[in-house]
Amino acid sequence: MSTPASRHPSASALSEANPLGFAPAGAVLSFRTTSGWGNVAGNWAASVSTQAATFEAWIRTAVKDSQTIILGSDSPGAAPRISVGGDQISVYWNTGGDAPGWTSADTTPVTDGRWHHIAVVFDQGAITFYKDGVATTDQLTVSSPQQAAGDLQLGAGFGATTGFTGQMYGVRVWSVARTAQQIAQYRWAPLGPPTPGLTVAASFDPDKQEIVNQVGGGTGWLRVVGQADAASIPMSSHLFAEASSHVLPVTPTAHWLEVLDLAGAILVDPIRIVDGTLTARGPGLGLVWDEMAVAKYLVQ
Repeated sequence: MSTPASRHPSASALSEANPLGFAPAGAVLSFRTTSGWGNVAGNWAASVSTQAATFEAWIRTAVKDSQTIILGSDSPGAAPRISVGGDQISVYWNTGGDAPGWTSADTTPVTDGRWHHIAVVFDQGAITFYKDGVATTDQLTVSSPQQAAGDLQLGAGFGATTGFTGQMYGVRVWSVARTAQQIAQYRWAPLGPPTPGLTVAASFDPDKQEIVNQVGGGTGWLRVVGQADAASIPMSSHLFAEASSHVLPVTPTAHWLEVLDLAGAILVDPIRIVDGTLTARGPGLGLVWDEMAVAKYLVQ
């Protein structure tokens, strides 16, 4: 299975409300044809799997054909693909490209040209679909654990599922299984770091005409790694070892990690070097402050 050639979506400033009372608070992604998609930077996949994950987005489309919302592009498969077709939400999650997927039987309208919130939650292999904050009655389970992988793409076609046509807003990916209450209550709320488990909070910068992942400070690093790889330039990191331990493993020309432990004295669990290596921790950067230790440094 293959994905069509890339063409970036554009930004639209949409403000009209729908019967749900939702109106985007900023620029939205506008996909005018099925051949467009948007790439989201960031180390989004490392802790996302069918054991614990949540994918959610606001969409507005009137297209009834099966079309991709979120894709972990991992040719020849997808890890995963979240799509909608005939008002039914579907999931495909397999790196081989030929395994069966899972489709909700619920046909409550979400492709009627109005804004709707859709979400898919994975919890120990069990799949729960949500439409506008309400869980469907489906009872589907992943047969074998799957790991997220590849580039995160919004609206990209995959196999017989076309690219998305319409508008998209508030795309989020989590490395935790969000509860029904969290899905319903927080689908309206703007979120960003340090929300535990949030690996992607996508927004669109209309000035730069690019998608921005508001989670983490590694976006700039990840933009540079491709240039360093193309020029065969080694990349080292000399500060903030907690963050560097996340970005260096996805850096093709990774070289040295210098550990300058600036925060160790006020952390519950300081970084540990084992056999010359440092292992990335989470959720987030794995930083948990020791409040009693912090109190020693307070200035009255």
